Amino acid sequence: MAVSRDAGTFGLALLALAIAAPRGEARVDVAFKTGPAFSAQQCVPDAPLDAGVLFSWDAGVELAVDLNSTVALAVEARLTQRGATYDPDDMRLPLRMNCVSLPLLVKCRWPLYDMRWFVAAGPRLDLFLGTDGREELGWLTKDFESTDLGVDVSLGLDTHFSIAEIRYSQALTKCYESDALSISNCTVSLLGGIRF
Repeated sequence: MAVSRDAGTFGLALLALAIAAPRGEARVDVAFKTGPAFSAQQCVPDAPLDAGVLFSWDAGVELAVDLNSTVALAVEARLTQRGATYDPDDMRLPLRMNCVSLPLLVKCRWPLYDMRWFVAAGPRLDLFLGTDGREELGWLTKDFESTDLGVDVSLGLDTHFSIAEIRYSQALTKCYESDALSISNCTVSLLGGIRF
């Protein structure tokens, strides 16, 4: 699918740009972050699909530019999965939506001993690359949207060389919508990584 190819190319280009970013007078931080993610899908109505939590892995690169000593603007490119588990016939089936996630975050940081704690929030665009799911769920996955808009909010700590955070991602649009059913994504991620 053309959208999937374009999304993958754009995501890889953004990763390369972040890693190769020049360091000028303005302080620029690059961080690699990875960790487990716990995703769910909010279904309306809920009863027919019995959605459960999906475990997956999240990895990506963050490029942050300090605007002043407290506030920074950060852009990320992350490879992650949205989705859930479903139990249509007493079988717990995973539904994984592979995506490139592109958040744009405002980070506010304050000193804490030899570290800094921070809060970050901002809009997010997910570009879906495809789904990994059982054929029993094919009727659902074939009509998923190719993009998803949402909001990310995180709380964390960083040092001169490391970073740790917990993040909540909430979709503002539906990844699937029909007259009988609508589905939206939400994810909690536990991320850790290195700054360089």
